[in-house]
Order: sequence, then structure tokens, then C-alpha cells
Amino acid sequence: MCSPVGPLSIELGEITFYKYRCNDCGREYKSTGKQHSICPDCKSENVEKV
Repeated sequence: MCSPVGPLSIELGEITFYKYRCNDCGREYKSTGKQHSICPDCKSENVEKV
């Protein structure tokens, strides 16, 4: 993988994903945002960790 500052070596196993549910549209999704997440469908911030 390339970036503007050089190659990155990040393994997906090193990234922690959290499962969220949107209280507005009902979609469940995974995000890396531990403190703050936004629903990818409706862009609502009214989400909760599942």
C-alpha cells in the first residue's frame, strides 16, 4: 500500500473494529472509531455500540 509520505505496513489484524447500530436507520456496521462513529448510510451520529 502506498501513501503520500511513503509505504505503509499496517496489517488488518492490528486494527480493532467495533460494531455499531444506527438508531435512526437501523443499519449495523463495523467501524474503527472507538469514541465517535457516523452511520455510513444516513450520516447520523445517533449510533450505539452493539
